[in-house]
Amino acid sequence: MAGVRYAFRRAGGGRRGQDSGLSDDVSRLLQWPELRNARDLGGLPTADGPTRFGRVVRSDELNRLTEAGRLAMFEYGITTIINLRGPGELARHPPALGDHPGFRHLSILEENPDGGAEAETVADSYISLLEAMGARVGVVMRAVADAPPGGLVVHCFAGKDRTGVVAALLLSVAGVPREAIAEDYALSRPGLLPLLQEWLAAERDPDVRDHMRRRFECQPSTMRAVLEHLDKRYGGVAAYLRCVGVDPASQERLRARLLAD
Repeated sequence: MAGVRYAFRRAGGGRRGQDSGLSDDVSRLLQWPELRNARDLGGLPTADGPTRFGRVVRSDELNRLTEAGRLAMFEYGITTIINLRGPGELARHPPALGDHPGFRHLSILEENPDGGAEAETVADSYISLLEAMGARVGVVMRAVADAPPGGLVVHCFAGKDRTGVVAALLLSVAGVPREAIAEDYALSRPGLLPLLQEWLAAERDPDVRDHMRRRFECQPSTMRAVLEHLDKRYGGVAAYLRCVGVDPASQERLRARLLAD
């Protein structure tokens, strides 16, 4: 985008949590105007200490960033952007940061994700994604593993579904306990609630409104169910990732991205 300087500086006072000794949820939330659902994956517990801040950020659509928001993001040290949205989505809403040298478009769904039968639950839709789109999931995970030094942001539209699944896999590889992963997933709800309310106010059909409410639920039990499915079918996240082409060396690089000094 014209007028935007892509600064690759590490954050100073802008990075919260680890530098200040905090690891609570509030310290992980990022105020990058006008994003609704941006947070750092740092500060979560593992047997080897908390995940590191400034390594991976999950967020909603970066087209919402104002000039101040873009500057805040780059001041935070972001050098790689992974956009999970589909080709049709990008054609309708071209990425504002598509000219960034670290931009990667890695769609995680087919062109027409709504063409099939509606999943019964949100968890079922995530499980279907992992089963049907395993090759694409593998590409995304390898891209994170092989990204150059610097902060990385991964996003879709709301930062809840596609991004939520990728974040859960990353945190699992890093050794974050299941309950902490589920709680991280649930943190999307407060930030997205104003967006849901806007959509509900514009929709007159009560059935569609009910569908919107169901789709925007962010219950910890949803992500627990997804990870339990991977346990039962594959023997865990690591085994699933091996099946979709993310070998142990790549998984170790993922772990190092989130944990290494």
